Amino acid sequence: NVDLNENLYDQVRIAYATPRQISIVTVSDGSRINMFPTDLHGPIGETVYAGSLRIGGLANDQVETYRRIDISTVEASSYRESYALGKNHIAELQAVEKFSIDPERSHVFDFPLPTGVVSYQELKHIDSLDYGIHRIHLYEVVHRKEVRHLVPTLGHIHQYYAQWRLDHGL
Repeated sequence: NVDLNENLYDQVRIAYATPRQISIVTVSDGSRINMFPTDLHGPIGETVYAGSLRIGGLANDQVETYRRIDISTVEASSYRESYALGKNHIAELQAVEKFSIDPERSHVFDFPLPTGVVSYQELKHIDSLDYGIHRIHLYEVVHRKEVRHLVPTLGHIHQYYAQWRLDHGL
């Protein structure tokens, strides 16, 4: 983002020096859904998972309201569809037909999953805490499944480090 001041831009550049996995969150009220990408998430041991969302965003509100989510790892080739979902951080729940959906559905919650799902976890919200502009949500892992095997998954890294790696033959 070119609008970041120098110090904040340096912080972002450092934070994204290591590749981050981009996953897609699905939240549902039982008939309508929302899907949005996230890169601030990860396991805490075998049974707990954490994810961060901006306080005050619709995505955060939906997670707090419905308290169940699926988080899907997706194929690298689905990057266009995945990044296009970014706008949904500030979108209301919508009809399932508005989304590009994989034939696979989640086992326990029966949620639609994004096109190109490689694996997913079904998570039940158990707690949260605020840190700056972010709310860190803690979830109980209800179910995990690998849908596709040995498929490159979507991730990203800051362009500064990507170029450095290319320049150094990495």
